[in-house]
Amino acid sequence: MQHLKTREEPEIWTHTNADKLIEDFKGEKKNFDRPVPVFKSWRGGDRRDDFEFIGWWKMESLETVEPQSDELKRMMQVKEEAKGYGRNGRTASAWAESLSTKWIKLKFARATETLKEPVKMEKKEGERYLLKIGGLEEEIRILEEPNSETD
Repeated sequence: MQHLKTREEPEIWTHTNADKLIEDFKGEKKNFDRPVPVFKSWRGGDRRDDFEFIGWWKMESLETVEPQSDELKRMMQVKEEAKGYGRNGRTASAWAESLSTKWIKLKFARATETLKEPVKMEKKEGERYLLKIGGLEEEIRILEEPNSETD
């Protein structure tokens, strides 16, 4: 997954679960137009990833990027030049697989609501809070069922 770029049009490129996100975007849009917490990560001094909360964002739209398209080739080249694939780059087979896959480009906007910072939430509060602010009442009922996996 590409990182959320903090520029005029923040976006994430991904091929993971692309079909599910496309289906949702064309249908109920449960994953769109609701706040989600976004974190920035980097490799810490102890070789583990560290995370920093950078705000609440909303997925606004989705664009399909077809396999072998010029746009996909440009994105892959930019990532390669930025050493996004590590010091040694990618193998020929990894390039071929990525270029033959349908990708999606998710566009984001910063949420304008005043929302609680994740680090200030109590243990297990986050999942209910996300569902509540997202207006996902059915999902809250499922989460609160006695045999819920979180209990």
